[in-house]
Amino acid sequence: MDDRVAVLPYNAHGGCGTVEFLETRETRCAQANEQEKRTTMHEVFPVLGGAAAALAVLRLGSTGLRLFALVALCVLIGAIASLISGELELSLGFVPVDVAQALAAGLLSTALAGAWRRGTARAR
Repeated sequence: MDDRVAVLPYNAHGGCGTVEFLETRETRCAQANEQEKRTTMHEVFPVLGGAAAALAVLRLGSTGLRLFALVALCVLIGAIASLISGELELSLGFVPVDVAQALAAGLLSTALAGAWRRGTARAR
């Protein structure tokens, strides 16, 4: 069975032209796999950015200042993630999703880093 896609181009004389075979099923599957890899990579950026922001704010003095800086950085990271992935062209509704991903990763990383610091302090 031939799995190629046939396209009949319309010509100006009121009819269809010759049959052109554009792509095979394998080509379509390869293109879909490549698109899926790019989409997955776009979802990794806010998570890694949130974790990096959490590690960056650990040096700040007070807890309130750390929290404020983490939220501000995660909003910035989420907006940049939406811009990089091209989601901003579709809708602004994607920004809160990316911000939430960055903030969740940031809060979790902060909690894990704090627990690790407390654990190493007890071991001394």
